[in-house]
Amino acid sequence: MALQAERAPLRAIRLPSLSRIGSVASAQVGTLLFLLVIAIFFFASGASGLIYQVAWVRILSLIFGVTVQAVSAVLAGFMLGLAVGSYLAGRFSDRIKNPLIAYAFIEFGIGATGLLTPWAFGVLRDAYPAIYRWSEGVSATLGTFGALALPAAALPDLIRLLLAFGILLIPTTLMGATLPVILRSTVLNGGSLGCSVSLLYAINTAGAIFGAVAAGFVLIANSGVQGSIQTAAVINIAIGFASLLLAAVVNMLTSTRSAGISQSAVFVAFGLSGFFALGYEVIWFRLLGIFFENVTYSFTIMLAAVLFGIAVGSYVLGPVLGTLGRFINWWIVFALLQFAIGLCALGSVRVLGNLEAAIQTLQGWEWLQFLTQYEDYRSILAAVAAIAPAMFFSGMTFAVAATLYVGDREDAGHRVGTLYAANLVGSILGSAVAGFLLIPVLSSQRSLFLLATGSLLAGALVLWLAPRTSTHWAWKAGLTVAGGLVFWSAVQTTPDLYENVLATKFPNQEVVWYREGVESSVTVVRNPADNYITLYTNSRGQARDEPALVEFHRLLGHMPMLVHPDPKRALIVGIGGGATAGAIAQYPGVQVDAAELSDAVIEAVRFFAHVNYAFFTLPNVTIRQADARNYLLLTDQRYDVVSGDAIRPNDAGSATLYSVEYYRLVASRLTENGVMTQWIPPFSDYQYKMILRTFLTAFPHATLWQSGDLIIGSNSPIVIDRARLQARFADPKTAAALREAGITNPNDFLSRFNATADEVRARIGPGPIITDDRPYIEYFRSLPQDGPPDVTGYSRNIQPILR
Repeated sequence: MALQAERAPLRAIRLPSLSRIGSVASAQVGTLLFLLVIAIFFFASGASGLIYQVAWVRILSLIFGVTVQAVSAVLAGFMLGLAVGSYLAGRFSDRIKNPLIAYAFIEFGIGATGLLTPWAFGVLRDAYPAIYRWSEGVSATLGTFGALALPAAALPDLIRLLLAFGILLIPTTLMGATLPVILRSTVLNGGSLGCSVSLLYAINTAGAIFGAVAAGFVLIANSGVQGSIQTAAVINIAIGFASLLLAAVVNMLTSTRSAGISQSAVFVAFGLSGFFALGYEVIWFRLLGIFFENVTYSFTIMLAAVLFGIAVGSYVLGPVLGTLGRFINWWIVFALLQFAIGLCALGSVRVLGNLEAAIQTLQGWEWLQFLTQYEDYRSILAAVAAIAPAMFFSGMTFAVAATLYVGDREDAGHRVGTLYAANLVGSILGSAVAGFLLIPVLSSQRSLFLLATGSLLAGALVLWLAPRTSTHWAWKAGLTVAGGLVFWSAVQTTPDLYENVLATKFPNQEVVWYREGVESSVTVVRNPADNYITLYTNSRGQARDEPALVEFHRLLGHMPMLVHPDPKRALIVGIGGGATAGAIAQYPGVQVDAAELSDAVIEAVRFFAHVNYAFFTLPNVTIRQADARNYLLLTDQRYDVVSGDAIRPNDAGSATLYSVEYYRLVASRLTENGVMTQWIPPFSDYQYKMILRTFLTAFPHATLWQSGDLIIGSNSPIVIDRARLQARFADPKTAAALREAGITNPNDFLSRFNATADEVRARIGPGPIITDDRPYIEYFRSLPQDGPPDVTGYSRNIQPILR
C-alpha cells in the first residue's frame, strides 16, 4: 500500500515507552537509557566488524597475493556472509521470542569464530599447495573431455576462493544477522520505521569508521593482526554479556508478512544501489591511488571517507523521517536520491580532474581547519571531496527504502532483514564486477559513467512503479525527463578524466603511455628537461632510465650471481623496469623466471628495452604474471639465486615481502648453495636494523655489501671462489654487462664487501622483527622516528669467506 499524508502513523520501529521498559525491569529505566545502550551496542558492533575486515584482508593477502582480484574476492566473501546472515535473520527474526538474548549469542558467536579465523587461514595456507597440485590433475583430466576444459589456473583459483569464503562465512553470517535481530528487539507500535533504521544504521556506520581507522592506524601497528582480531572478539563478547543484561527490559511483538509490486521495485532498486555503491568504491580507490601515497594509511582514509558520507547522510535524514515523515512522498524522495548519487558519481570525475582546486576550496572551510594539523590532511580532503557527496545520499537510501518496503506491514524484522540482504548481495556483485571486469575492460571513467547511469535507472524504476495513489503520472514523467536532461548534460560536460588527472599528476611532462591494469594504473612519462622516462604504478615511481638508477638495479642482479659458485636458475621478484632481470639474463646457461604482479607493468617494460637488454624477448627468460610469494608457495622449483626489485617496504602490502615468513619461504625454495639478495632502504636506523634483523632470523649465513644497503643470505656458508669469479669476467658477454653496471674486474666486486652475518648481528643487536602478524614496517608512523642508519665502521674484511 502507498504511504499517504492522511494516513495514521505507521506501526514501526521506535524506542519503547517508559512503561513498557518498566514492566520488565526497573520503572526508573527510561527510553533515553535504552537508546544509549542500543547505540553503544551498534557502534561497538560496527567497530569490531571493520577491525575484522581490515585484519582479514591482511591475512588473506598472504594466500591470494596482494591483487585487486584478491581484495575484491575478500570483500565479496565478507559481503556474502553479511547477506546470508541478514536474509536468514530477517526470515526468522519474527519467530524469536527474546531478540536481545538471540543478539547476545550472535555476538558471542562472532567473537568465538572470529578468534578462530587466523588459525583456519593458516591451515588453508599450509594445505593450499597440495590442493593446488590436486586441482591441476583434475583440470588436466577435465581437459581430455574437450568441452569441460578449464584454463590452467581457473580450478585452483576457484577452490581457493571457495575455501576462503567458507572460513569467512560463519562469522560474517552472524554479523549480517545483527541488524534484523536488534531491530526486532525494538519493534513496538507507533513511531517512524525510517527514523529508527536511519538512526541505527548511522550509529553502526559511525562505529565502522572508528573500527577502520583504529585498525588501519593503531591496532595492527601496535598489536599485530592477531592482536587486532582478539580486540574485536573481546568487543563482541562484551556486547553479548551486556545484551543479556538488557534482555529483561524488552517486549516482543508478533508480525505478519505481505508485499506488493511497488515494494518489490524498492527491493530490486535497493539491491542495485548496493551494486553501484561498491562499484563506485572500487573505482574511486583506483583513481585516488594515482594521487595518494601507496601506503596502508591511504586505503584507511578512503574507507573512512566512504563511511563518513554514509553515516552523515543516514543521521541527517533521521529527524526528517521522525517529524515530517507522514507529509513527504518518499517514493519521489527515493528516486531523487538515486538521481543525486549518479550525478555526484559523475561529479567525482570533475573533482578528480581538478583535485588541487577542490582541496584548496575545502581548506578554506573553517570547520575543516582542524584537519590541517594532520600529516595526511590533503589526502583526507581529497577523499572527502571525491567520495563523500555520493555516499552522503547513499547513506539516506536505507531508511527511505525501509520505509517504503515495509509500508504499513507489521513483519518489520523480516522485511528489513530481507531488504538489507538484497543490498549486500548487490554489494558482493558490485565489488567483484568492478574489480574483475569493468576496470580492466572499460577503464575507470567509462565504468563510472555506466554505474551512474544505473543509479539513474534504479531511481526511475521505483518512481514509475510507485502506487498511482501516491504519485501522479505527471510527476513521474516530469522528474524522469528533468533527471535525464540533467544527467545527459552532466555527461556531456564531464572532462576527460585521464587527460586531466595525468596533467595534474605529471605537470610539464609528456605522458608516453598509460594503462589501467587489473592490479594497478601504470603510467610511463618523459621529462623534457632531461629526456629520461619514468614508470609509475599508481602514484609511486618504480623505474627510471637515469644511468645511476639503472646501474643500481643491475647490481641487484649481478651481486648474487657473482656470489653464487655456479648459478643455473634465478627468480626475479617484481620486474619494475626490467634492469635486474636483464642483467641476470646476460649470464650464459642461466634460466630466469620473473614473477610480476601487474599485467600493465609487464606491458610497460618494453619502453625500457634500451636499458633492460629487451630481456622479455630472450629465450632464457620466462615472465610469470603472479604474486611472487604465492608463486613460491605453490612451486616445486628450486633456485640458485632469488633477487627482487627495489620494492619500498612502506608501500601498502609490501611488508609481505619483508616478513620473516616470506624469507623462510624463499629459503625453502633455494638449492643447497642458493642465495637471496635483499635491498635495505636507509629510511631510518630503526627500520634499517629491523629489516636486517628479520632477514638474519631466516638466513643463518649472510654477507653485507655495497653501502650497507644490500644483503645476501643463504642456508649454507657463503664462500667466494677466486677462480670461478675470474672465469665470470672472462666471458665477453658477462664482462660487458658487468662493466655497464660499474663492476670492472673481480677486485672491484670484492671491494664492495662490508661484513659477515656475525658482524652485522653484533651491530644491530636484539629487537623486534617483521612478521605477517606484526607488519611493523608498513605502519612506519608508529615506529621511532630516528635518523638515517650508520653504515660506517664495518670491517670490510672479506678474507673469511674468500677461497
